[in-house]
Amino acid sequence: MASYSNGDNAECSVVTKSPMKKLSVSPTAQEGRQNVTVRLCLSVLGAVLGSFQFGYNTGVINAPESSIKSFMNQTEWERSGESMTEEKGTNLFALIVAIFAAGGCLGGLAAGWWADFFGRKVGLLTNTTFGIVAAVLMYFSRLAGAYEMIIVGRFLVGINCGLYTGLTPLYLSEIASSDIRGALGVLHQLGVVLGILLSQVLGFQELLGNTSSWEVLMGQSFLATLC
Repeated sequence: MASYSNGDNAECSVVTKSPMKKLSVSPTAQEGRQNVTVRLCLSVLGAVLGSFQFGYNTGVINAPESSIKSFMNQTEWERSGESMTEEKGTNLFALIVAIFAAGGCLGGLAAGWWADFFGRKVGLLTNTTFGIVAAVLMYFSRLAGAYEMIIVGRFLVGINCGLYTGLTPLYLSEIASSDIRGALGVLHQLGVVLGILLSQVLGFQELLGNTSSWEVLMGQSFLATLC
């Protein structure tokens, strides 16, 4: 504000306005924004397929229960000439179901060490080995006439899925910038429920949940692992 005097000794004042400063976005805010690129989408898809694997193998065992029990009974007959007792069949199938959770517990506990030792990306890639071996064992169990292969396969795929439950959210949170981290974070759970949904749909008797195709249903996780 400037002041001056006129001839009548009256003092006048003039208010001068300073030019307005333009607001600028800080470099850190600009760095926080990330464009959704094709490479990012492919990375996210590859990680979420691990979550899909977890959901699929959680629900896939429900539909072919009677077919697997029939296969175990037939295998027992071919080996010993005697039918498997109902109690033994129930216990073996319970083992097939429960050993997936045991493997998942082991894989979940090892996920932090696995991520630090191999790194997030390489850790996801090396984890596919468990899924591939497990799918091959379960698919060829009928051809080999060995229901023990299903038990071992379920244990290995449990380790595989347990590792995914730790690696996938960690990887998604680290490849995403702050403005899309929340959106990518929910994709892990979305992959899980989609896997459960598909396993239930394919488990219909008209599709793969029947006596002639149950091993295909169990080995389908091979495709998600390869992708």
